[in-house]
Amino acid sequence: MPKATNSTILSLVPKFTGASRITDYRPISCLNTIYKVISRLLVRRLKLILHGLIVPNQTAFVEGRLLLENTVLASELVNGYHKNKSSKKITLKVDIAKAFDTLSWDFLLSALESFNLPLPFLNLLKAWKRAPRVLQILHEFELRSGLAVSMQKSSFFSSGLSEHEITAIEVSTGMQNSSLPMRYLGVPMCTKKLNLLNCEPLLQQIKARLSSWSAKSLSFAGRLLLIKTVITGITTFWCSSFMLPTACIKRINSLCGIFLWHGTAEGHHSARVSWETVTLTKAQGGLGVKDLLSWNRACILKLIWLLFFRPDSVWVCWFKEVVLKGSLTNYWTVKPSVKYSWLANKLIKSRDLVYPLIKRRIGNGLTASFWHDNWSPFGNLTTFLAASTRRLGISKNATVGSLFSDDRWLLPPART
Repeated sequence: MPKATNSTILSLVPKFTGASRITDYRPISCLNTIYKVISRLLVRRLKLILHGLIVPNQTAFVEGRLLLENTVLASELVNGYHKNKSSKKITLKVDIAKAFDTLSWDFLLSALESFNLPLPFLNLLKAWKRAPRVLQILHEFELRSGLAVSMQKSSFFSSGLSEHEITAIEVSTGMQNSSLPMRYLGVPMCTKKLNLLNCEPLLQQIKARLSSWSAKSLSFAGRLLLIKTVITGITTFWCSSFMLPTACIKRINSLCGIFLWHGTAEGHHSARVSWETVTLTKAQGGLGVKDLLSWNRACILKLIWLLFFRPDSVWVCWFKEVVLKGSLTNYWTVKPSVKYSWLANKLIKSRDLVYPLIKRRIGNGLTASFWHDNWSPFGNLTTFLAASTRRLGISKNATVGSLFSDDRWLLPPART
């Protein structure tokens, strides 16, 4: 392979005005077309087996996985950290120093070889590669992968620890004790229900888009398209991770309304028609803009869909084990609790809404709950029969399979 094929032009872009050290610059590699074509072909071949190569807790850039799984799970793990009286817990925020630049290619290639990838494929990758206990674990990780932990940017969050214990951890690790909420993957990681102040980064991002010089020159049709695409795209990830406060939704609607009718995000709102009309479909006389409140609810309901149809999801595994005590059927009976997060309780309270939408396939019936799963044409049998399980003589934990054998029902005789 010619050396010129694998050559790049490196340009240094300053991170801020007055940059003087090499670390103050961001390197940008300009690759030639042949390099990009071959690398794209390698990526497309590797993509077919990527799901099996990457562990389930890595959700970014893997088809079929959602980044919001990590954000939702992270919020669940720090739930209740704001309480003074709780069990002692610590969460680490680890920052990898220049992760891509310091990655050990020997480590990466060894990992791929362990999966018995074809030798020609590995040779092509090699041709392109030129371009206390916690501290022990992090150091071991660095030695094996080449990814160094930036201790200056790493921190820890604690709950239930005394000042003396916190100070001891700071001294022994070199990390500082930080407070929540913090930004994780672009959204705030909160210990309790999201409020308007937590949503300020989202509002500022929307204001920046609506106030940009390019947005100010748009026609009415252009402004409408920007709201439907760009603004909806910005809010979707937040809507998928949280139930946004009503005040936040109203503020976003107000900003979009002012921008739509006046071309600016500032000033007083004097709309020609109500925002409720704007969010109607065109067939209904509206402009087809998404109703943010309904969209937020729909995004949250997708978490329930993940719960039943994505058993390998890292968040689903956690929710099933911690909240549902190991059984999905318990979703229909578990009660909201103060020890669960606000989002978890919201998902539990939404079960009446989703129950008619989730039909249970019987199979052998050994895992289908007789009383609670939606397997019969009558829906929830507890509600339909309006009788206690003790009166009918059927255990509340009975499965369909335990009551049906050899093409006949094994039901206890009716009581008078």
